[in-house]
Amino acid sequence: MERFKTVMLNLVLLLLLQPALAQVTLKTNAVSVVVAGTSTLHDWEMKATNGSIAANFELDAAGKPTDLLSLNFVVGPTALKSGKEAMDNNAYKAMDTKAYNVIKFAATSGTVTAQGNSYIVKCVGMLQIAGKAVNTEIVATCTVGADGSISFNGKKAIKMTTFGVKPPTFMMGSIKTGDDITISFSGVMRK
Repeated sequence: MERFKTVMLNLVLLLLLQPALAQVTLKTNAVSVVVAGTSTLHDWEMKATNGSIAANFELDAAGKPTDLLSLNFVVGPTALKSGKEAMDNNAYKAMDTKAYNVIKFAATSGTVTAQGNSYIVKCVGMLQIAGKAVNTEIVATCTVGADGSISFNGKKAIKMTTFGVKPPTFMMGSIKTGDDITISFSGVMRK
């Protein structure tokens, strides 16, 4: 019986000495998204500021992220604006926004790696554009604020044709957009 008490006491002490881990869900409805590309006339970009993200992190006792448990991102493609109505309409037509009114990413796995005062978050999951979902990796740099918020930013280079989007043309095909685009994103997630 004495040995059982000793084993139990050691187990309790071991559990108390382990770093406390907690799960927290952070969200924002103000993700800034910039899609940038090229054309035979000039470079272009479209911007949206109303993307939404929800992420579930595991935190250590100090409130720092140690693991990414889930992440979901959504933005409406018609929220992307270039400031030029004709260009916007051609982009919406190419993405068939009447049939597919959402661009989204759902992580299937993720990692968090400390790097000085910031963290590198790598997610693998399904990125869906124009109704076609493609397995891809998204990487973001994050910092933790004193209030527990997490600021993030990152970039992802993709090809439009990977998602079945034919690069738009203008002026009866005399101006053509390039297939390669870069999606940049940033925001602050809070509880």
